[in-house]
Amino acid sequence: MSLLNAEALAIKGTPVATRMRVVKGSAPQPFLKWAGGKRSLLPKIMPNIPSFSGRYIEPFLGAGAVMFAQPTDRLKIVNDFNSELIQVYETIRDEP
Repeated sequence: MSLLNAEALAIKGTPVATRMRVVKGSAPQPFLKWAGGKRSLLPKIMPNIPSFSGRYIEPFLGAGAVMFAQPTDRLKIVNDFNSELIQVYETIRDEP
């Protein structure tokens, strides 16, 4: 995950707001396999997301396939009920 440079504010129990940008190489990809993951459905999901500017809000992050498919310069606000999962993302962000 050294491809990411993320700046975020995280308070336990609240969404994690993260601006991600590609430092080098290709765009970041999900690094987890997750029950209910959307990676294989991206070709059907992405055409149905309208073009927009501004924030991308993901209330159920999981492996983050749809979030990672968003433009890398877009502010992303992510959340998940699983606090251990959020800790994994925070660790990757803070200790690339």
